[in-house]
Amino acid sequence: MSADFETVRQEFHIGLGSVATPGTVKGLFAVHRELGTLPMTVLAEPAIELARGGVVMNAFQAYIFDIVKAIYLAYPDTRKTFGSKTHQGQLLQQGEVLYLPDLADCLEVLAREGEAFFYQGEIVSAVIRLCAERGGHLVGKDFNDYRLVKRKPLSIDYRGATVLTNPAPSSGGTLITFALQLLQAFDLSRHSPSTVPYLDLLAQVQDMTDKARIDAYLDDHTHHPGEHVLDAENGEAYRTYQVLQSSMT
Repeated sequence: MSADFETVRQEFHIGLGSVATPGTVKGLFAVHRELGTLPMTVLAEPAIELARGGVVMNAFQAYIFDIVKAIYLAYPDTRKTFGSKTHQGQLLQQGEVLYLPDLADCLEVLAREGEAFFYQGEIVSAVIRLCAERGGHLVGKDFNDYRLVKRKPLSIDYRGATVLTNPAPSSGGTLITFALQLLQAFDLSRHSPSTVPYLDLLAQVQDMTDKARIDAYLDDHTHHPGEHVLDAENGEAYRTYQVLQSSMT
C-alpha cells in the first residue's frame, strides 16, 4: 500500500502480518511508576473523554487522512470507523466528528487494571486469535517475553540549551541532532524566522539531513543510521556543501 506525499510516494505494509509486538503500553506504565504522581485513571481521563465524545477534524487532520486514505479504506472495520458520513469512499472530512467509543472503553479498563490487562488479559487474547486467523505472526510468547530497554538519551548542547532526544536504534533523534549540528554554524539572529533567508536555510538543512539519512542507510545496510552520522568530520562534510555555505548571507 502506498501513500502519495506529492513529492514522493511512500510504501506502507499493512495488515496483521506487519504487526510487531506492541511496547508503548509497557513503556507508559514504566514511566508512570518512576515519575508519575497522579493516578493513571486521572491521566487517561482527557483521552477517554475525547474518544467517547468525539473530536472535530480540522483542516490539517483531514489533509493527512486524505494522503493515507488507501490504508484506512482497505478494511471494512477501519472504513466504518474512519469513513466520511457525507463523502462516499472518503475518510472523515474537515468539520466531521471522529468517535472512538471502543477505544474509550479500552483506555478506561487499561487505566484501572494496569498493563496486565493488555499483556496478559483480553487484549493479548484477541490479538493472538486474529493473528492466527488472518496471517499475523504474534503469539503469546511475544507478549510474555517483551522487555523494556532503557537507554541513555542522545544529548546535544545547542545555543546554551541541552537538548535530549532518542538515541539509536531510533533514527529520529540522531537526525534531529544532526540537523542542530548543521545549524550551529549559522548566526540565526541575523534574520527573523519569517524571512526568506531563514526559511531557506531551514529547508536546506532538512535536505542535507535527509541526504545524510539516505547515505547512512546505504552505508550501513540498515534502517537505523548509527550515531557515527554525528561525527564531527561527517557533519563538516555536509555543512561545506555549497548550498549551505551560501546560506544566510
